[in-house]
Amino acid sequence: MPKIMVNLEALAHNAWLVGLVLKKYGLAGLPVLKGVASHPVLTDEVMRAGFNRLGFAEIEEPFLFSPDHPTSREGRVLIQLASPSKATRVVEVFKRSFQSMPESLEAVAGAAVGLGLEHEVIIMVDLGDNREGLPPEDVGQLLDLALGLPGLKTVGFGVSLACLGNKLPTFSDLEKIAFLTDLFRDRGVEQPVVSLGGSVFWNFLSQIPSGLATEIRLGDPFLLGRDIYRDQPLAEGSFRTDVCFFSAEVVEVKATPVNGAISPPAGCVDASGGRRTRALCEMGRFHTSLSSASANLDHLSCERPGVVVVGLTAGYVAVDVTDCPVPVRVGDCLKFHPGYWAIAQAFRNPLVQLEIRGESRARQV
Repeated sequence: MPKIMVNLEALAHNAWLVGLVLKKYGLAGLPVLKGVASHPVLTDEVMRAGFNRLGFAEIEEPFLFSPDHPTSREGRVLIQLASPSKATRVVEVFKRSFQSMPESLEAVAGAAVGLGLEHEVIIMVDLGDNREGLPPEDVGQLLDLALGLPGLKTVGFGVSLACLGNKLPTFSDLEKIAFLTDLFRDRGVEQPVVSLGGSVFWNFLSQIPSGLATEIRLGDPFLLGRDIYRDQPLAEGSFRTDVCFFSAEVVEVKATPVNGAISPPAGCVDASGGRRTRALCEMGRFHTSLSSASANLDHLSCERPGVVVVGLTAGYVAVDVTDCPVPVRVGDCLKFHPGYWAIAQAFRNPLVQLEIRGESRARQV
């Protein structure tokens, strides 16, 4: 059974750095740790750094690992659209939710009245990524409906980029955001929440005029420490990239003939006399959700020098160990740095063991 390991010290560093940068830009941060299914140990670490509200992608996400999540209803925001049939549960669990359809708005309003609770809503706007939300020109009618429904408090609007259409933010998007801000103010929402998502906006922060946005939804700066959309380091500081990693034990090592199907890894000069040394580790697509296509192995790398990932099957990762300075043997545990989707799969997979390492060194901004 492979392990997914979490380095709390690295997570605490990233959380502190995120808070420091957001303070510089005058923005609130909404951590969205859906990549680790909002595991309470990790979310608690982020909250220690001063974040008192969290975004959740699924209604039952706060309770996946424990009925006692460190957040309360007041600190929970549902960032993914929920069907009208889930309205009562949404209002029970979350203080705020993202909305884009009149049917869902009416259902949530009815649930809020029935429960005797006030529920805050963010109207989602589509800036061209083609995921959730209405086009900017169609938002006014839905906003009027939301403002007129009992039990609801409409607090602002949100946008998402690079989630479906892989659209990066542009200055044209900022013009649309300014238009929407004026629209909400004209309708009586004096200080609208302007929620930018997701982490793709981080390396664009310096381009956003002061005061245009109020909140940014983030996951990658906490968990990965890298801009996965542009495949480059995150701006504004030295982020740790060792928050999460896999450990998998070697179960087989053997010499393999080089042929049409088995060839040296890219960039390696084959001086092995026609044979390469391959190892199998007890981790595969069942555990990481990655495709076996080589193009999709780029974000899974081994920590040990000379080990190159060359393939995945259902239950194994195959690595070329021919050029390792220290020979790899059966029983060795190799550490792998995963990409976002491998982390997400591991935290939702009962066949992957979770291990928390390192001491918390949380610092508030």
